[in-house]
Amino acid sequence: MGLTKNQLGAIFLAIVMFGSVLGLFASQDNTNNSNNIPPEGYVPDVPINQTPTTIAYEVPQIQATVIDLFPTVVLLAKSGDFELSETTSKILAIKEVVSVNNPQFFDDSARNENFRADLRIDSPEAIRTAFESINAIESLTNVQIFPQALVSIPETVEFRNEDLDLTQEYTFTEPQAQAYVTMDTLKGDDLIVSLNASFEGQNLVSLTAFELRNNSSSPQIYFTEDSFPIDSVENEFFVKASADYSKKAVLENAKTILEENNNAETSTIQVSPLSTSINVYFSDANSFFPEDLNFFLSSFDGAVSSSIASDNSFAVVEFNPGTDFGSFKDSLEEGLNSFGFEVDRIEEPKVSLQGTIQAESKEALLASITQTNIDIEPLQKAIIKADSIFILDANTSFSLSSGSFEAFVNLEKIQGETVNLSLVVFANERSGITDVQAQEVAPVQIES
Repeated sequence: MGLTKNQLGAIFLAIVMFGSVLGLFASQDNTNNSNNIPPEGYVPDVPINQTPTTIAYEVPQIQATVIDLFPTVVLLAKSGDFELSETTSKILAIKEVVSVNNPQFFDDSARNENFRADLRIDSPEAIRTAFESINAIESLTNVQIFPQALVSIPETVEFRNEDLDLTQEYTFTEPQAQAYVTMDTLKGDDLIVSLNASFEGQNLVSLTAFELRNNSSSPQIYFTEDSFPIDSVENEFFVKASADYSKKAVLENAKTILEENNNAETSTIQVSPLSTSINVYFSDANSFFPEDLNFFLSSFDGAVSSSIASDNSFAVVEFNPGTDFGSFKDSLEEGLNSFGFEVDRIEEPKVSLQGTIQAESKEALLASITQTNIDIEPLQKAIIKADSIFILDANTSFSLSSGSFEAFVNLEKIQGETVNLSLVVFANERSGITDVQAQEVAPVQIES
Protein backbone atom coordinates (compact mmCIF):
# COMPACT_ATOMS: atom_id res chain seq x y z
CA MET A 1 0.00 0.00 0.00
CA GLY A 2 1.27 3.52 -0.82
CA LEU A 3 0.19 7.09 -0.27
CA THR A 4 -3.36 7.77 -1.41
CA LYS A 5 -4.24 10.59 -3.80
CA ASN A 6 -5.50 12.66 -0.87
CA GLN A 7 -2.32 11.98 1.12
CA LEU A 8 -0.15 12.94 -1.84
CA GLY A 9 -2.01 16.23 -2.05
CA ALA A 10 -1.46 16.79 1.65
CA ILE A 11 2.27 16.11 1.58
CA PHE A 12 2.70 18.30 -1.51
CA LEU A 13 1.04 21.08 0.46
CA ALA A 14 3.34 20.56 3.45
CA ILE A 15 6.49 20.57 1.31
CA VAL A 16 5.48 23.60 -0.74
CA MET A 17 4.62 25.59 2.39
CA PHE A 18 7.98 24.97 4.03
CA GLY A 19 10.01 25.02 0.83
CA SER A 20 8.47 28.28 -0.33
CA VAL A 21 10.18 30.07 2.55
CA LEU A 22 13.57 29.03 1.26
CA GLY A 23 15.49 30.59 -1.54
CA LEU A 24 13.41 33.74 -1.75
CA PHE A 25 16.30 36.01 -0.97
CA ALA A 26 19.62 36.07 -2.77
CA SER A 27 22.58 38.27 -1.95
CA GLN A 28 22.90 41.20 -4.26
CA ASP A 29 25.75 43.64 -4.74
CA ASN A 30 24.09 47.03 -4.40
CA THR A 31 27.33 49.00 -3.91
CA ASN A 32 27.10 52.47 -5.39
CA ASN A 33 30.55 54.03 -5.77
CA SER A 34 30.07 57.68 -6.78
CA ASN A 35 33.76 57.96 -7.62
CA ASN A 36 33.32 55.61 -10.56
CA ILE A 37 31.74 58.09 -12.95
CA PRO A 38 31.52 56.75 -16.49
CA PRO A 39 32.90 58.92 -19.27
CA GLU A 40 30.54 61.06 -21.28
CA GLY A 41 28.83 59.14 -24.06
CA TYR A 42 29.38 55.77 -22.39
CA VAL A 43 26.55 53.27 -23.07
CA PRO A 44 26.57 50.38 -20.59
CA ASP A 45 25.95 46.80 -21.72
CA VAL A 46 22.47 45.48 -21.10
CA PRO A 47 22.81 43.11 -18.16
CA ILE A 48 22.16 39.48 -19.02
CA ASN A 49 20.09 37.41 -16.59
CA GLN A 50 22.44 34.61 -15.58
CA THR A 51 19.81 32.72 -13.56
CA PRO A 52 18.23 29.90 -15.61
CA THR A 53 14.51 29.29 -15.35
CA THR A 54 13.54 26.57 -12.88
CA ILE A 55 11.27 23.98 -14.51
CA ALA A 56 9.39 21.23 -12.71
CA TYR A 57 9.54 17.67 -14.05
CA GLU A 58 8.09 14.40 -12.88
CA VAL A 59 8.23 10.65 -13.31
CA PRO A 60 4.76 9.10 -12.77
CA GLN A 61 6.15 5.83 -11.42
CA ILE A 62 9.48 4.10 -11.09
CA GLN A 63 10.98 1.28 -9.02
CA ALA A 64 12.86 2.08 -5.83
CA THR A 65 14.32 0.27 -2.83
CA VAL A 66 14.38 1.62 0.71
CA ILE A 67 18.01 2.12 1.80
CA ASP A 68 17.28 3.68 5.17
CA LEU A 69 14.46 5.10 7.27
CA PHE A 70 14.91 8.45 9.04
CA PRO A 71 13.49 9.37 12.47
CA THR A 72 11.85 12.43 10.88
CA VAL A 73 8.28 12.96 9.72
CA VAL A 74 6.06 15.70 8.35
CA LEU A 75 2.91 16.16 10.41
CA LEU A 76 -0.36 17.58 9.10
CA ALA A 77 -3.44 17.98 11.26
CA LYS A 78 -6.48 20.10 12.08
CA SER A 79 -5.80 21.94 15.33
CA GLY A 80 -8.48 23.41 17.54
CA ASP A 81 -5.99 25.39 19.58
CA PHE A 82 -5.89 29.19 19.38
CA GLU A 83 -2.14 29.48 19.94
CA LEU A 84 0.58 27.75 17.97
CA SER A 85 2.51 27.17 21.19
CA GLU A 86 -0.40 25.17 22.64
CA THR A 87 -0.32 22.63 19.83
CA THR A 88 3.46 22.47 19.84
CA SER A 89 3.71 21.89 23.59
CA LYS A 90 1.16 19.07 23.47
CA ILE A 91 3.15 17.30 20.75
CA LEU A 92 6.46 17.86 22.58
CA ALA A 93 4.95 16.25 25.70
CA ILE A 94 4.82 12.93 23.86
CA LYS A 95 7.62 10.65 24.97
CA GLU A 96 8.75 9.60 21.48
CA VAL A 97 8.87 13.15 20.05
CA VAL A 98 12.36 14.65 20.33
CA SER A 99 11.68 18.01 18.65
CA VAL A 100 9.05 20.01 16.77
CA ASN A 101 10.49 22.17 14.00
CA ASN A 102 8.91 24.76 11.71
CA PRO A 103 5.39 24.55 13.20
CA GLN A 104 2.88 26.64 11.26
CA PHE A 105 -0.81 27.44 11.25
CA PHE A 106 -2.19 27.94 7.74
CA ASP A 107 -5.53 28.56 6.13
CA ASP A 108 -6.55 26.36 3.21
CA SER A 109 -10.30 26.12 2.64
CA ALA A 110 -9.80 23.25 0.19
CA ARG A 111 -8.28 20.99 2.88
CA ASN A 112 -9.22 19.75 6.33
CA GLU A 113 -5.90 20.67 7.93
CA ASN A 114 -4.59 23.92 9.37
CA PHE A 115 -1.36 22.85 11.09
CA ARG A 116 1.95 21.40 9.84
CA ALA A 117 5.29 20.70 11.45
CA ASP A 118 8.48 18.72 11.03
CA LEU A 119 8.98 16.22 13.84
CA ARG A 120 12.03 14.31 14.98
CA ILE A 121 11.20 11.01 16.63
CA ASP A 122 13.63 9.10 18.83
CA SER A 123 13.78 6.22 16.29
CA PRO A 124 12.07 5.12 13.06
CA GLU A 125 10.56 2.18 14.98
CA ALA A 126 8.77 4.62 17.32
CA ILE A 127 6.97 6.53 14.55
CA ARG A 128 3.74 4.53 14.78
CA THR A 129 3.62 4.85 18.57
CA ALA A 130 4.19 8.60 18.24
CA PHE A 131 1.42 8.82 15.65
CA GLU A 132 -1.03 7.02 17.95
CA SER A 133 -0.18 9.40 20.81
CA ILE A 134 -0.54 12.49 18.59
CA ASN A 135 -3.82 11.13 17.25
CA ALA A 136 -5.07 10.87 20.86
CA ILE A 137 -4.61 14.63 21.48
CA GLU A 138 -8.17 15.95 21.80
CA SER A 139 -7.53 19.26 20.03
CA LEU A 140 -6.05 17.53 16.95
CA THR A 141 -8.09 15.80 14.25
CA ASN A 142 -7.35 14.42 10.81
CA VAL A 143 -3.80 13.65 11.92
CA GLN A 144 -1.49 12.52 9.11
CA ILE A 145 2.17 11.58 9.38
CA PHE A 146 4.58 11.18 6.49
CA PRO A 147 7.86 9.43 7.40
CA GLN A 148 11.00 10.20 5.44
CA ALA A 149 13.32 7.62 3.92
CA LEU A 150 16.29 7.32 1.60
CA VAL A 151 15.61 5.20 -1.50
CA SER A 152 17.70 3.97 -4.37
CA ILE A 153 16.43 4.61 -7.89
CA PRO A 154 17.66 3.69 -11.39
CA GLU A 155 20.93 5.33 -12.42
CA THR A 156 19.42 6.98 -15.49
CA VAL A 157 15.93 8.45 -15.34
CA GLU A 158 13.83 10.24 -17.95
CA PHE A 159 11.87 13.16 -16.48
CA ARG A 160 8.90 14.74 -18.19
CA ASN A 161 6.98 18.02 -18.16
CA GLU A 162 3.75 17.29 -20.02
CA ASP A 163 2.48 20.89 -20.00
CA LEU A 164 5.62 22.20 -21.73
CA ASP A 165 6.21 18.97 -23.70
CA LEU A 166 9.75 18.75 -22.35
CA THR A 167 11.87 15.69 -21.60
CA GLN A 168 14.99 15.66 -19.45
CA GLU A 169 17.18 12.56 -19.23
CA TYR A 170 19.41 12.60 -16.19
CA THR A 171 22.17 10.25 -15.02
CA PHE A 172 22.84 10.28 -11.27
CA THR A 173 26.30 9.98 -9.77
CA GLU A 174 24.49 8.64 -6.69
CA PRO A 175 21.09 7.25 -7.73
CA GLN A 176 19.28 8.04 -4.50
CA ALA A 177 16.39 10.25 -3.45
CA GLN A 178 14.68 11.42 -0.30
CA ALA A 179 11.22 9.85 -0.17
CA TYR A 180 7.99 10.22 1.75
CA VAL A 181 6.62 6.80 2.65
CA THR A 182 3.93 5.18 4.78
CA MET A 183 4.36 4.05 8.38
CA ASP A 184 4.29 0.39 7.27
CA THR A 185 7.34 0.77 5.04
CA LEU A 186 10.50 -0.97 6.21
CA LYS A 187 14.17 -0.87 5.25
CA GLY A 188 14.78 -3.05 2.21
CA ASP A 189 11.23 -2.81 0.87
CA ASP A 190 10.70 -2.69 -2.89
CA LEU A 191 8.56 0.33 -3.79
CA ILE A 192 6.90 1.96 -6.75
CA VAL A 193 7.40 5.72 -6.34
CA SER A 194 6.73 8.90 -8.27
CA LEU A 195 9.51 11.47 -8.65
CA ASN A 196 9.18 15.24 -8.58
CA ALA A 197 12.22 17.22 -9.67
CA SER A 198 13.22 20.77 -10.51
CA PHE A 199 15.87 21.58 -13.10
CA GLU A 200 17.70 24.77 -13.96
CA GLY A 201 18.82 24.02 -17.45
CA GLN A 202 20.61 20.68 -17.19
CA ASN A 203 21.25 21.04 -13.46
CA LEU A 204 19.11 19.10 -11.00
CA VAL A 205 18.01 21.49 -8.25
CA SER A 206 15.67 19.30 -6.18
CA LEU A 207 14.38 15.73 -6.16
CA THR A 208 11.68 14.11 -4.01
CA ALA A 209 10.08 10.67 -4.21
CA PHE A 210 6.61 9.67 -3.03
CA GLU A 211 5.59 6.09 -2.31
CA LEU A 212 2.77 4.87 -4.54
CA ARG A 213 2.88 1.15 -3.80
CA ASN A 214 4.88 -1.17 -1.57
CA ASN A 215 5.51 -4.41 -3.44
CA SER A 216 6.99 -5.97 -0.32
CA SER A 217 3.82 -5.54 1.74
CA SER A 218 1.05 -5.23 -0.86
CA PRO A 219 -0.45 -8.58 -1.86
CA GLN A 220 0.42 -9.62 -5.40
CA ILE A 221 -1.79 -12.01 -7.34
CA TYR A 222 -0.18 -15.15 -8.73
CA PHE A 223 -1.71 -17.90 -10.85
CA THR A 224 -0.24 -21.37 -10.76
CA GLU A 225 -0.99 -25.09 -10.88
CA ASP A 226 0.36 -27.77 -8.56
CA SER A 227 -0.49 -31.16 -7.10
CA PHE A 228 -1.23 -31.75 -3.41
CA PRO A 229 -2.47 -34.67 -1.31
CA ILE A 230 -5.92 -34.21 0.25
CA ASP A 231 -5.72 -34.09 4.04
CA SER A 232 -9.49 -34.27 4.60
CA VAL A 233 -12.84 -33.56 2.96
CA GLU A 234 -15.82 -31.72 4.43
CA ASN A 235 -19.54 -31.64 3.73
CA GLU A 236 -19.46 -28.19 2.22
CA PHE A 237 -19.98 -27.92 -1.51
CA PHE A 238 -19.56 -25.42 -4.32
CA VAL A 239 -22.27 -25.60 -6.98
CA LYS A 240 -22.44 -23.87 -10.32
CA ALA A 241 -24.68 -23.82 -13.37
CA SER A 242 -25.59 -21.46 -16.21
CA ALA A 243 -28.49 -20.91 -18.55
CA ASP A 244 -29.83 -18.42 -21.07
CA TYR A 245 -31.43 -15.30 -19.62
CA SER A 246 -34.90 -16.55 -20.52
CA LYS A 247 -34.27 -19.53 -18.19
CA LYS A 248 -33.43 -17.36 -15.18
CA ALA A 249 -36.56 -18.54 -13.34
CA VAL A 250 -35.37 -22.15 -13.72
CA LEU A 251 -32.12 -21.29 -11.93
CA GLU A 252 -34.01 -19.40 -9.23
CA ASN A 253 -36.15 -22.50 -8.66
CA ALA A 254 -33.02 -24.70 -8.51
CA LYS A 255 -31.57 -22.40 -5.84
CA THR A 256 -34.75 -22.77 -3.79
CA ILE A 257 -34.66 -26.58 -4.06
CA LEU A 258 -31.00 -26.76 -3.02
CA GLU A 259 -31.55 -24.53 0.00
CA GLU A 260 -34.78 -26.23 1.12
CA ASN A 261 -33.15 -29.67 1.07
CA ASN A 262 -29.84 -28.63 2.67
CA ASN A 263 -28.54 -26.03 5.13
CA ALA A 264 -30.05 -22.81 3.80
CA GLU A 265 -28.49 -20.71 6.59
CA THR A 266 -24.99 -21.44 5.30
CA SER A 267 -25.88 -20.94 1.63
CA THR A 268 -24.04 -18.32 -0.41
CA ILE A 269 -25.73 -19.37 -3.66
CA GLN A 270 -26.59 -16.47 -5.94
CA VAL A 271 -28.38 -16.30 -9.29
CA SER A 272 -27.23 -13.34 -11.36
CA PRO A 273 -27.02 -12.35 -15.04
CA LEU A 274 -23.58 -11.95 -16.55
CA SER A 275 -24.91 -9.00 -18.57
CA THR A 276 -28.15 -7.33 -19.61
CA SER A 277 -27.37 -7.05 -23.33
CA ILE A 278 -28.50 -9.17 -26.24
CA ASN A 279 -26.76 -9.59 -29.60
CA VAL A 280 -29.06 -9.33 -32.62
CA TYR A 281 -27.62 -10.77 -35.85
CA PHE A 282 -29.09 -9.77 -39.20
CA SER A 283 -29.62 -11.90 -42.31
CA ASP A 284 -28.54 -9.19 -44.77
CA ALA A 285 -26.37 -6.38 -43.47
CA ASN A 286 -26.56 -4.56 -46.81
CA SER A 287 -30.35 -4.29 -46.88
CA PHE A 288 -30.66 -1.29 -44.54
CA PHE A 289 -28.96 1.89 -43.41
CA PRO A 290 -27.47 1.98 -39.90
CA GLU A 291 -29.11 5.36 -39.27
CA ASP A 292 -32.55 3.77 -39.73
CA LEU A 293 -31.70 0.89 -37.42
CA ASN A 294 -30.29 3.27 -34.81
CA PHE A 295 -33.51 5.32 -34.90
CA PHE A 296 -35.62 2.20 -34.43
CA LEU A 297 -33.55 0.87 -31.49
CA SER A 298 -33.27 4.23 -29.73
CA SER A 299 -37.05 4.55 -29.60
CA PHE A 300 -37.85 0.92 -28.79
CA ASP A 301 -39.59 0.45 -25.43
CA GLY A 302 -37.40 -1.41 -22.93
CA ALA A 303 -34.10 -0.73 -24.72
CA VAL A 304 -31.68 1.27 -22.57
CA SER A 305 -28.94 1.70 -25.17
CA SER A 306 -27.64 0.11 -28.35
CA SER A 307 -24.61 -0.04 -30.62
CA ILE A 308 -24.30 -1.26 -34.19
CA ALA A 309 -21.33 -3.11 -35.64
CA SER A 310 -19.39 -1.19 -38.28
CA ASP A 311 -20.42 -3.73 -40.95
CA ASN A 312 -24.11 -3.75 -39.90
CA SER A 313 -23.88 -7.49 -39.23
CA PHE A 314 -25.20 -7.28 -35.66
CA ALA A 315 -26.34 -4.89 -32.95
CA VAL A 316 -25.86 -5.00 -29.19
CA VAL A 317 -28.98 -3.94 -27.33
CA GLU A 318 -28.97 -3.32 -23.59
CA PHE A 319 -32.33 -3.89 -21.96
CA ASN A 320 -33.89 -2.83 -18.68
CA PRO A 321 -33.44 -5.75 -16.23
CA GLY A 322 -36.83 -4.95 -14.74
CA THR A 323 -38.65 -5.60 -17.99
CA ASP A 324 -40.35 -8.88 -18.97
CA PHE A 325 -37.48 -10.36 -20.95
CA GLY A 326 -39.51 -12.86 -22.95
CA SER A 327 -41.93 -10.20 -24.16
CA PHE A 328 -39.09 -7.77 -24.83
CA LYS A 329 -37.15 -10.26 -26.93
CA ASP A 330 -40.19 -11.40 -28.95
CA SER A 331 -41.49 -7.90 -29.62
CA LEU A 332 -38.01 -6.66 -30.58
CA GLU A 333 -37.56 -9.43 -33.13
CA GLU A 334 -41.06 -8.89 -34.50
CA GLY A 335 -40.57 -5.14 -34.78
CA LEU A 336 -37.19 -5.45 -36.51
CA ASN A 337 -38.55 -7.88 -39.07
CA SER A 338 -41.60 -5.73 -39.76
CA PHE A 339 -39.39 -2.72 -40.59
CA GLY A 340 -37.12 -4.68 -42.92
CA PHE A 341 -34.27 -5.42 -40.50
CA GLU A 342 -34.48 -9.16 -41.03
CA VAL A 343 -33.22 -11.00 -37.94
CA ASP A 344 -31.09 -14.10 -38.38
CA ARG A 345 -30.78 -14.96 -34.67
CA ILE A 346 -30.70 -13.42 -31.21
CA GLU A 347 -28.10 -14.43 -28.64
CA GLU A 348 -29.26 -14.06 -25.05
CA PRO A 349 -26.93 -13.21 -22.16
CA LYS A 350 -26.12 -15.96 -19.70
CA VAL A 351 -27.31 -16.22 -16.13
CA SER A 352 -25.16 -17.99 -13.55
CA LEU A 353 -26.00 -19.94 -10.42
CA GLN A 354 -23.07 -20.40 -8.07
CA GLY A 355 -22.11 -20.45 -4.44
CA THR A 356 -21.45 -22.72 -1.48
CA ILE A 357 -23.82 -24.74 0.68
CA GLN A 358 -23.49 -27.32 3.44
CA ALA A 359 -25.21 -30.70 3.19
CA GLU A 360 -25.39 -33.84 5.35
CA SER A 361 -23.37 -35.72 2.74
CA LYS A 362 -22.47 -35.64 -0.91
CA GLU A 363 -25.22 -38.19 -1.52
CA ALA A 364 -27.77 -35.82 0.02
CA LEU A 365 -26.52 -32.98 -2.16
CA LEU A 366 -26.69 -35.11 -5.33
CA ALA A 367 -30.26 -36.09 -4.48
CA SER A 368 -31.32 -32.44 -4.26
CA ILE A 369 -29.47 -31.65 -7.51
CA THR A 370 -31.45 -34.39 -9.24
CA GLN A 371 -34.68 -32.69 -8.13
CA THR A 372 -33.71 -29.47 -9.93
CA ASN A 373 -33.77 -31.20 -13.34
CA ILE A 374 -30.89 -29.03 -14.58
CA ASP A 375 -27.18 -29.65 -15.09
CA ILE A 376 -25.39 -28.48 -11.91
CA GLU A 377 -21.69 -29.11 -11.31
CA PRO A 378 -20.90 -29.83 -7.64
CA LEU A 379 -17.46 -29.68 -6.03
CA GLN A 380 -16.57 -30.68 -2.48
CA LYS A 381 -14.40 -28.78 -0.02
CA ALA A 382 -11.04 -30.37 0.72
CA ILE A 383 -8.40 -29.32 3.22
CA ILE A 384 -4.86 -29.23 1.83
CA LYS A 385 -1.90 -29.19 4.22
CA ALA A 386 1.04 -27.07 3.03
CA ASP A 387 3.65 -24.83 4.64
CA SER A 388 4.42 -23.01 1.37
CA ILE A 389 3.41 -22.77 -2.27
CA PHE A 390 5.90 -22.49 -5.10
CA ILE A 391 5.08 -19.90 -7.78
CA LEU A 392 6.74 -20.92 -11.03
CA ASP A 393 6.44 -17.53 -12.76
CA ALA A 394 8.08 -15.76 -9.81
CA ASN A 395 10.54 -18.64 -9.27
CA THR A 396 9.98 -18.42 -5.53
CA SER A 397 8.06 -20.03 -2.69
CA PHE A 398 5.79 -18.09 -0.36
CA SER A 399 5.19 -19.30 3.17
CA LEU A 400 1.71 -20.22 4.37
CA SER A 401 1.52 -19.45 8.10
CA SER A 402 -1.80 -21.27 8.60
CA GLY A 403 -0.26 -24.52 7.34
CA SER A 404 -3.30 -25.36 5.22
CA PHE A 405 -5.76 -24.00 2.68
CA GLU A 406 -9.16 -24.92 1.27
CA ALA A 407 -9.82 -26.25 -2.21
CA PHE A 408 -12.88 -27.48 -4.06
CA VAL A 409 -12.43 -30.84 -5.78
CA ASN A 410 -14.54 -33.42 -7.63
CA LEU A 411 -16.86 -35.48 -5.47
CA GLU A 412 -14.99 -38.67 -6.37
CA LYS A 413 -11.81 -37.51 -4.63
CA ILE A 414 -11.05 -38.99 -1.20
CA GLN A 415 -8.72 -38.35 1.71
CA GLY A 416 -5.10 -39.12 0.89
CA GLU A 417 -5.57 -38.84 -2.88
CA THR A 418 -3.37 -36.43 -4.80
CA VAL A 419 -5.23 -33.76 -6.73
CA ASN A 420 -4.06 -31.28 -9.37
CA LEU A 421 -5.19 -27.79 -8.44
CA SER A 422 -5.47 -24.46 -10.19
CA LEU A 423 -4.56 -21.82 -7.61
CA VAL A 424 -4.97 -18.08 -7.27
CA VAL A 425 -2.45 -17.01 -4.62
CA PHE A 426 -2.38 -13.63 -2.88
CA ALA A 427 1.07 -13.13 -1.37
CA ASN A 428 3.85 -10.67 -0.62
CA GLU A 429 7.48 -10.93 0.42
CA ARG A 430 6.90 -9.73 3.98
CA SER A 431 3.77 -11.62 5.05
CA GLY A 432 3.89 -14.58 2.71
CA ILE A 433 0.53 -15.96 1.54
CA THR A 434 -2.51 -14.02 2.72
CA ASP A 435 -5.18 -15.91 0.76
CA VAL A 436 -5.54 -18.91 -1.55
CA GLN A 437 -8.37 -19.79 -3.91
CA ALA A 438 -8.05 -23.30 -5.30
CA GLN A 439 -10.07 -25.63 -7.49
CA GLU A 440 -9.34 -28.95 -9.10
CA VAL A 441 -8.15 -28.67 -12.69
CA ALA A 442 -10.69 -30.14 -15.08
CA PRO A 443 -9.20 -33.11 -16.98
CA VAL A 444 -8.42 -32.46 -20.63
CA GLN A 445 -10.90 -34.15 -22.93
CA ILE A 446 -9.15 -35.99 -25.74
CA GLU A 447 -11.27 -36.65 -28.80
CA SER A 448 -10.88 -40.11 -30.28
